[in-house]
Amino acid sequence: MLLKYSIGIVSVVLLSCWSFFNPNIQEPTLPKVMYQLDSEAKVLRERILKKKSLGVFTDSIQDMHIAIPTDPDEMTPEFHQMASYSLNLRKEIYRAKHPKQVYQKYIQSCITCHETHCPGPIRRIEQLKLK
Repeated sequence: MLLKYSIGIVSVVLLSCWSFFNPNIQEPTLPKVMYQLDSEAKVLRERILKKKSLGVFTDSIQDMHIAIPTDPDEMTPEFHQMASYSLNLRKEIYRAKHPKQVYQKYIQSCITCHETHCPGPIRRIEQLKLK
């Protein structure tokens, strides 16, 4: 019994480290980018609702175009076009006289993209809309 347990643990450790030892396997980074964008959108939403300064735009979030998706087939020309549109809206929020309207377009662009690519987080994104 102990031997089976030990073999199981060693197998899990070796398999989980396989990408570290195999340079051809890359960890997906696109989910991390999406979580960062979600966090930023939550902050922007609160600042817009409270009519506070949005601050200065900083492009500290890794570009979606170069992030590694969980499913490589998702990186289609359509994805890149939607990503460019969303990222441009994201920048525009900080420059707009009426950031509320641009923010709403930004969130809708995220939903539109996720309707085609990775629909799982749509409900979560919809909660970012301003009322």
